[in-house]
Amino acid sequence: MSGQKKLEEVNEYVDGLDKEIGLYGFVYQSDVVKYLSLTEMELCSISVEKCSEIALILTSYSLFLKKQENRYTIILSKLKSILDKIVFSEIHNYCDDPKFVKYEEKIYKVCAGNDVARELKESLDDILSKKQYLEFMSTSVNNVSNMFIELKRSKYVKQA
Repeated sequence: MSGQKKLEEVNEYVDGLDKEIGLYGFVYQSDVVKYLSLTEMELCSISVEKCSEIALILTSYSLFLKKQENRYTIILSKLKSILDKIVFSEIHNYCDDPKFVKYEEKIYKVCAGNDVARELKESLDDILSKKQYLEFMSTSVNNVSNMFIELKRSKYVKQA
């Protein structure tokens, strides 16, 4: 079985988890990009109600990004487990005494000689970088959402 086939199986597993607990995807709104790039003048002219609306939309989008990040965390865990099984079952073919070989070196040796392991390792590296990017974006969008909540509070105090 190829590394790509194993990745597809893991994706199907995660999709099944989403369906099992009833989580559905965020409906992307083109306004998200607009709200994330408002100028200072535009921020000053936004009403209290609009601040609340924008904060809600951005929080929702942040939760969607977090859900995607968690999805990648599950996929990483599953793929790592599959790769570990391959490494520990194949390592004796690549070194005489694997007991005293570092784990990273075992992975390198097995991936150099096993196409499935190499594909899984490449997928792991790719998914890890996507997960890290989603983590950064989720936090950033959530911070902007919090900024709108604070902006709403300050505008509300000025009105009172």
